[in-house]
This record gives sequence, structure tokens and C-alpha cells, in this order.
Amino acid sequence: MTESADYHALPEQGSFSGHGAERVSRRSSQGPSTTVPAASTDKATPLPSGSTDEAMMELGDMDDDAVAVAPRGTPKPLPNAFLGSGYGRNSYFTWRLRMSTLLVAALGIAGIVTFWASHEVGHGGVYVQDVGYALAFHRTKTTACIAGTNYCGACDTIVVYAMLVYHVAPLLVIIGLPASGLRIFEPFRRRRDGGGRQKIQRSVFFQFCELLSVVVLVFSLLVILYFVYAIFQGNNFHCSRARAILYVAFAVVTFFANFVVLTYFARFREHLSMQLGAFKETDQTGGIRSRLQRRHSKYKSERTRVVNDLRKHLYKETSLGNVGKMETLLEYAKERLGTDFAHEMYNDARLVFKLFGRSKKNPIHVAAYLGNVQALQLLFDAGFRVDSYDKVSRVRFTTGDLFWTFAQIFVSKPFTSEDEMAASIFRTTLVTPLHCAVSTGQIQAVQWLIEHGVNVNLKSKASYWSDRMPPLFVADNPDIVTLLLEAGANHLEVPDPGHMNTLTVLQMAYMRGNFPVAHELEEWGADVALTPLHEAAAKNNTTAIRKLLKTGADPNCVGEYGYTGMHRRTPLHWAAITGAVEAVSMLLDSGSDPDFQDIFGRSPL
Repeated sequence: MTESADYHALPEQGSFSGHGAERVSRRSSQGPSTTVPAASTDKATPLPSGSTDEAMMELGDMDDDAVAVAPRGTPKPLPNAFLGSGYGRNSYFTWRLRMSTLLVAALGIAGIVTFWASHEVGHGGVYVQDVGYALAFHRTKTTACIAGTNYCGACDTIVVYAMLVYHVAPLLVIIGLPASGLRIFEPFRRRRDGGGRQKIQRSVFFQFCELLSVVVLVFSLLVILYFVYAIFQGNNFHCSRARAILYVAFAVVTFFANFVVLTYFARFREHLSMQLGAFKETDQTGGIRSRLQRRHSKYKSERTRVVNDLRKHLYKETSLGNVGKMETLLEYAKERLGTDFAHEMYNDARLVFKLFGRSKKNPIHVAAYLGNVQALQLLFDAGFRVDSYDKVSRVRFTTGDLFWTFAQIFVSKPFTSEDEMAASIFRTTLVTPLHCAVSTGQIQAVQWLIEHGVNVNLKSKASYWSDRMPPLFVADNPDIVTLLLEAGANHLEVPDPGHMNTLTVLQMAYMRGNFPVAHELEEWGADVALTPLHEAAAKNNTTAIRKLLKTGADPNCVGEYGYTGMHRRTPLHWAAITGAVEAVSMLLDSGSDPDFQDIFGRSPL
């Protein structure tokens, strides 16, 4: 995670607020933005002993603040096997995913048992003996009637469709297991100490769930297309059997419930990954490729292994802004490969047939993209060329990318630009003059409006809940962000909790790649959306706080579902930032630790 060096010059346990005049003077003396990562002042970390692979792996597992003293305070220890209702309830999507999965499981079991245990449709049941014929593309318009009855197969096709929908339920149950509370199905690898931006690793089981989600989506699409085709075939929609009609009706409910589960799975996945500091798919990994590479590394020379490991870790640490680790890796590279290693490892990428190219994963391009001047200088001093060529847009193919390729059909992501929020006859947004001035970067107009008493926290009105947001969410200029914050803008606002925009303005800035805005927000104590308890604390909502604590929520939680958020802040931190006095009192009475430190060593005091 990137931070301004001034942030760390503040008192260790200083207040999160009241930075106004002090910040203006600092900003004016800084000149052009040269923001650098929080770890930029760290000294090089000594490399672990052992083989090259072990050294790289140990270095990759170290925290960004490996040389710093661990911050004070710890959340409640996690149960070994099962995360109970306290973890599920204090979550935006875990409980919803869990309950919708149970609903689909109940409907699916009932539908499957009913089909296989009942009589044939012609005899008052819902069983169809010849499933293949019922689904046949060239089924005839007439079907022989069952002897002794007046039933001629009118219900067969729709009953079989219903049966197929019910039989998808077991897949949905598996997809919902990461939210079941059973720790064996956890979605992400837990770090020993969380905090900071990081490349998070999805569990193998979670990746399997992503693949199953794609299977369910493809199957559902085929069912819809086949159903449309079947409308024009035979006497499929002249069913008059009450039990069959009821069976099909519940299948329709199950079909849409399946999409509810998939939607909550996507929201659950995105919320957890962003609170861990991964705002894009490139910030995540499944670790499968790394495992395969380690398995085949024994067939490579020692020098090749060193080059591959260095390339991987140097790219990662540069992406995360960990300058201290970069320095360590560069020293290691000089020791193992010689002082001219940069030219050996990072020769220019080339176009093949003027069509294709392969990325060299050159860290100097990443440092330039992030505006990390200190990292650029470090790489330049190590021999990296400032006029080198590399392929920046890399093709990825992971279970996560495959999942979102299909999931985006019915799951919307937060809009990160005005073009995506373009108005239509069915989508209208009403904004204030401040929204207009902020979104177009008109600093003088913003200043004038603030001086004349504008409400800086007034949300827009819109036909879509996801478009209802305060002016701070459309700010692209760090100086305008500062003006709004000095005027009392709430940077911990979660405009659409439990839905698409379950995020804060800091997350929006990172998703847009607007790092100067993100840096300024972080100096003011901005954070990512964590849990409903954090949100309630910031809003001084004592009723919600009392309810969540009663369900077993940990007053010292630092993230949803037992994970550690990127800034390691408790609900008491949030309440202190917004000045929620009653919330502070209630949390302290419930055992919240006033000396609990975030990753910067700052407590709520």
C-alpha cells in the first residue's frame, strides 16, 4: 500500500482528525507529488538463509512492516473449526450467502426426492420415465396416451426441465460452503499478520467454487435457450396436472434462487478481497501456477531458478510499493547474478509477427505507472533502463477471470467513471452543484460553494441505489478531496451497504487507479469497508451496535469473517475518526481496546 511519508511523522497515537492547516502547509512545501509507499523508509531486510527457492518464499511471506514492531492489540482468537453467528451476522454478505444457500438446498432436496419417489405424471405424480424423449429436439406434436388415463404427455417436458433445475442445487450448496463458517472451506489464505496492500491468495477450494459457478451459469443459459425452443415443440404447455404445475412453479423459484446465491457469492468474494487490499483481479492469485513452477523447477539450472524467482518477487513487491523489500531483492540479485543483472533479466520485449508479445514483468514500468519516484530511483541505480520496452497489458486466464466473464452478465460492479453512469430513460440521477464542481475538478467553485454553506455529505438522488453517493465519491483531484475533508466530508461513508456499492471512497480511488487521491484519503484515516459493526460505529448507530454485539460480534474485530483488513482498524477506530461519542462509550463498555493499534501504530485515542 502506498502512503505519504508525512503520515508516519504524525504522533504515534495522535487523533485522526484536525489535520487541516497543518496539511495545507505540508502540501504546499512538498511541490509536485512524490508520494512513496509506507515501507519506503524501511531498511533492506536481511535475506533468509537457505536455498534460493526457500529464500524467495520466506521473503514473499514477510509482512510489509517486517522490520517494525508488531502493533498492539489482537482481535478475539478464531475458533479452530467453525465461525459462528457472531462472524456471520457481522458481515455484509456472509449471512446472506449462507441463508440463500440453505434455501436452495432445501428446495433442491425436496425437488429431487419428490421426482424420484413419486408416481408417473399420468398417475398423479411428477416422475417422467423417458427423460430423453421429453427433451428430444424433434419430439412429435402428439404423444401416445398412457393406458387407462387421459394423460398424453403434456407435462413431461416442463417437469423434466424442473427436475434438471432441482438437480443443480447440490452445486449451489458447494458454492455456498465458503460462507458456511466451516474453516476447512475458507476462501482466502490467512496471513499471520494482516494489513497493507497485498497480493492475496485464493484457496484451491474457492477456485473450484468459481469454476462450479461458471458451470451453473452455462447450464442455466442452456436451460433458458432450450426452454424457448421447446415452446414451439409439441404440446409442452397444455399441462393440467395440479401436482406437476406446483412442482414446476417451485422449480422456477429455485431457478431464480440459484442466481441469488451466485450474486451473493460474487459480492462476498469481492468484499473480502477488497478489504484485504486487492482491488483488481491482478491483485489476486490462485497459487496454482506457482505450485506447478516449483514442481518443475528441479529440472532447471540454479541460475534460471534465481532469475525466475527474482522476476516474480521483484514485480510483486514493486506493485505493492514495498521499497524495503525491493532493495533487499536488488542486493540479492547483484550478489547472485552480478551487477549487470538488469540487462540480462529485462531486455526489451519484442513484437512477434507484429501481433504478439510476451511481458518481461519489468518493475520499472510498474513503478512509473504507480508514480513511485523512490522505487524508480532505486531501480535506475540498480541498472534498469528508463527507455526500455515491455508489454504492460498482460493476458490472464484464472478461475477468477473466467468467473467474472460470465458473472458480469447479471452481477454489476461499481461504476468507476462517469461514462459508465451515463443517464438513460431508465436511469436518472439528480445531483447538487457541488457534485458538478467536484466531478469536473473546479477547485474555485468547490471552495466558493463550501464558503456559502453547501452540505458536503449530501447524496445525489437516483433511480438506482448504486448511483446515490456524496460528492467525495466523484472527486478525482486530491486538492478537492482535501477541501471536502476539511469541510467535514465523511470519508468512511458506505453509500449502499449490502449491495453493489458496499465500499468507501478509498476503495473507489484504488479501483480507479487514482493513487494521489488514495494517498490523501489515507492521511485522513480513510479505510476500506469492513463490517456492519464498523459502519454502525462510524454512524453512531447505538441500536445496530447493540444488536451486533448481542449476536456475538467481536468489538475488536479488524475485518469481516475473521480476516484482517488492510489498515487493521477496529470499530472503535472508526467511531473515534467520526467523533461518534455514544458509539465510543458503548464499544468501550463492551471490551473494545482503546490502545489497539492499526498498521501505522495509531490507536483510537
